[in-house]
Amino acid sequence: ALMPPLCTAGYGLANGNWSFFLGAFYLFLINSVFIALSTWLIVKYLKFPLATYMNPERQKVVKRYILVISLLIIVPSGFTFWNTIQESIFENNAERFVTENFEFEGTWINKKEIFYSKEVAPKIDVYLMGDIISKKEEEKITKKLSQYELDDVELKIHQFKDKSDEIAGK
Repeated sequence: ALMPPLCTAGYGLANGNWSFFLGAFYLFLINSVFIALSTWLIVKYLKFPLATYMNPERQKVVKRYILVISLLIIVPSGFTFWNTIQESIFENNAERFVTENFEFEGTWINKKEIFYSKEVAPKIDVYLMGDIISKKEEEKITKKLSQYELDDVELKIHQFKDKSDEIAGK
């Protein structure tokens, strides 16, 4: 659990890629904290005798350091977890929306791009091939976004007429 992120951090450091290094090192720290936390919980559960400190004041200081460091590591990872869950929900809803609403006779999805961001409006680009669907049909599809909890999503439908028959001379 500790070696892969540490090796990745070393690779990022060796290549001067600071975002790569910081991300991997943060993962190393998270793993370290959660390994220490789980060890502490098991030791408490098994009722091993606690080490005694000579100085109770020093014990309080050490406990505060542990609490502060743990919070500094765990709170940002909680935000990251929440954002990852939100992105996953968005992507699932977007995939379902595209799958369920873009089935037309003579038209197929060539490509779809789903872009999620907290800073700018999320976006779905759908590239269609075959027969062109009408503007009225596009508007009808766009109105269905709210049914999939995609209210603030920018939907772009790109259409291209399939000209393979014309090219083949039919």
